[in-house]
Amino acid sequence: MAGQGVSECPQLADYFVICGLDVAFGLELEPASEDVNEKRMPLDRPYKKRVLAHYPDNVSWNPFDEKAVGMLCMPSGLLFCVERKGKVPQPHYHTFVVTKEDGNRYFGYALTFYEEVSDEAVRNAIWILQEMHLAEVTTRRRPRTRDGTDYTSSLPRSMKLGSQKLSLAEDSAQRSGLFDISRDRLYVSKTLCYVSQHQFVAAFRTLLQSLYARCCAASPHLLPLESYVFNVLYEISTPLVGQSSRFHFYPDAYFVLQRPGEDEIPLFEYSLRTFFGLFGVEYAVDLVTCALLEHQILLCSKDHFLLMLVAECLNALLFPFSWQHVYVPILPDSMQSFLDAPVPFIMGLHRRDLIKDIPRTEGNVCFVDIDGQKIRLPEDVPPFPDRGEFVVELRDVIKFYGATLNTDFLQHRIHHKNRALPRKFSLTDLTEAVSFRPAFRREPSPLPTDLRPSVNLRSELPASPKKVNTRNTTADSNSAHMIPYIDDLRFNTAVREVFLNRFVHIFHSYDHFVLQLDSADYNRDNIHTFDKATFLSDQPDTHIPFLSPFLETQMFATFIDNEITALHDHEGFTLAHAAFHDRLNNLKHLMGESIVRTDVYQPCTSIEKMEQALVQRLKCFSVASPKPGKLPDMKVNSNKGDLCKEFRVLDARILNPTSQP
Repeated sequence: MAGQGVSECPQLADYFVICGLDVAFGLELEPASEDVNEKRMPLDRPYKKRVLAHYPDNVSWNPFDEKAVGMLCMPSGLLFCVERKGKVPQPHYHTFVVTKEDGNRYFGYALTFYEEVSDEAVRNAIWILQEMHLAEVTTRRRPRTRDGTDYTSSLPRSMKLGSQKLSLAEDSAQRSGLFDISRDRLYVSKTLCYVSQHQFVAAFRTLLQSLYARCCAASPHLLPLESYVFNVLYEISTPLVGQSSRFHFYPDAYFVLQRPGEDEIPLFEYSLRTFFGLFGVEYAVDLVTCALLEHQILLCSKDHFLLMLVAECLNALLFPFSWQHVYVPILPDSMQSFLDAPVPFIMGLHRRDLIKDIPRTEGNVCFVDIDGQKIRLPEDVPPFPDRGEFVVELRDVIKFYGATLNTDFLQHRIHHKNRALPRKFSLTDLTEAVSFRPAFRREPSPLPTDLRPSVNLRSELPASPKKVNTRNTTADSNSAHMIPYIDDLRFNTAVREVFLNRFVHIFHSYDHFVLQLDSADYNRDNIHTFDKATFLSDQPDTHIPFLSPFLETQMFATFIDNEITALHDHEGFTLAHAAFHDRLNNLKHLMGESIVRTDVYQPCTSIEKMEQALVQRLKCFSVASPKPGKLPDMKVNSNKGDLCKEFRVLDARILNPTSQP
């Protein structure tokens, strides 16, 4: 599957996918779970899901991979439940990434919800499986009389087996998983998914949640579902580098997409606030250190979104370096044999149950229990250079932005986390001049200390249209949902700038040690491109334990190779190179070209500039995508079927236009 670069793909999404139960195939257990399933109630077993539909049929730059998308849309399989006290599980959102054979990646955004099962054959199948399971449990637990004969008592609904009860834990699980076919409403999971070349995590979450809300809406006068999906697939365009664009979503609000400029760190929307809240600053730095030294990293969680979040945060904090080895943030059950691979990896393992004790792992494996907020580090991990000062600087940044470390945030889903956090971004910050604080320092700064923006969520727009062009600002009543999103972007920018600043200072003179080779030598194998020994001799002794193994990693070798390629071919100069070299040039302007190092820890000074660029870009968008509208051959009131109990298969004739833009 030949990938297409982000800058070459103006469409927001490649595909819209519906995944769930196909009644034509009946119920099939997930193959990897058959042994475990025998001990579970039928409602607790995962069943085989299928891709029910995808639109369009195919795009040339990313042929549809039904197996990969179907597997990762619903990595836990198809799940059933019954309504308890008038409630069913709430919709939940997760993301995934697919790495293709050529190394390119595309991304998936999935919203899973439960809808009522109306097919009587499926209801009967679940009930029959349940009766068979209960009969088997009864046989296993049936007590014997003194003469050796069995009691023949039937299984009461209270789950008493003969004259005995199930154990407390098993009894509780069994009671919650019973299905009474005569009175219970049976529900099954279904997933809506967008596949894209772009990492717009918040935008796709907003689009999927609004589409689901539209499906559940009670009004018969709304646009059909096809109008909203068509709008995402063909009408919403992504912004160019350094610009932003606006799109509308149901019911009447809009969202702003943005892409950083050439001198900025690439876009990253997963919450670093959550990442540091999970593990604290010190363990987070140690986890990044493990990734930099290319240890095997195994993540475990009950939440697929958290698996992706932690893995992607690790990747983001490596910048300007990048992970070069096996990367599977959500490992399907059928692929767990990959954990035995003798290569560096970052993998995420979904666990149904909480991990009571962190298992003993081999010396090179870093085990991360996300739900338990615990980490078992590999043996003899060297400290990150200037770790003490680095941790202090990070804590200052996190404290300034109001994040809370090691909070019990897992009581709430990821998309609700921002409601109670202090230091929120205000709509005022988008309409008035924004004051910024100086670089974070361990000693008091001579600049004014109170340079924080106003936090007033009820601030109004200026009355005069001459002061603010309301057509080019996101600050109005329809953009309040942008506040937590912008706040997370600002937090991410600040923390990532601090990490990048450390790499800039550590490798500020690296170019002096890149070996100059002609193009013929460079294309030969086993050619050394970096003078590691001389470089290490110039480093402080306290940095050597980390730098010595880091210079041997594949990510450092790839970084140097890319630098050399960029020198010979300017087309190979990426945005990653631009952001790193912009800060490197600024440092050299202050310190000169000398390779002599200073022992004074230098905090990050670029946060203010990058935050200003972010806010300015969000204030004035460059492109406004059209709103969802009436499609040819579809009537506005033709969507009466949308008001039923399930998300229907859409009209492929509408969503597969013969000429795509």
